[in-house]
Amino acid sequence: MKYILIGFITSFCISCQKDVENQLQGISYDKVVVYSFESRTPPPPPPIQDDDSLNSSSEIKNIDIVLNGKITLSEDEIKDKIILNNSQIEDLVNFIKEDYCKIKATVAACYAPRHLIAFFKKNKLSAYYEFCIECGNDKRSKKLYKYPEFCLEKGEKAKELLKQFGVKYLGD
Repeated sequence: MKYILIGFITSFCISCQKDVENQLQGISYDKVVVYSFESRTPPPPPPIQDDDSLNSSSEIKNIDIVLNGKITLSEDEIKDKIILNNSQIEDLVNFIKEDYCKIKATVAACYAPRHLIAFFKKNKLSAYYEFCIECGNDKRSKKLYKYPEFCLEKGEKAKELLKQFGVKYLGD
């Protein structure tokens, strides 16, 4: 009887974890992390001067947050790093699946992301969703293209959700 009970509890716990893992079709994950960071988008260049039009000594910083399957944020750049629990993951999945932009999808021309949602499987990045609340644009894994796009209207909901998760840095 004792072994049957242990077996039942074990299979129940495993099935609960799989439900969380399989909520986003095509993405396998066992951990979801939300990052906030200062924008990497460089300021506009100064006006070109006749004598130094191409001789700028300023260092160009990589602005890609995810590059070659790796997150490029340094520890110094990260403002918040929150590992989501199963309940938070469920809220996040519902947010990703919901189409807040179907009536009016507003976006701006700029793109200065400050938030990244990273999906990991065995500590390896399996998918990501990077977005800018202020302009309504996003950059995401191809695996997430099947879900509704980001927009300013979705940005307001994202801000609420990030606050619920404990994110303190929501932008400049």
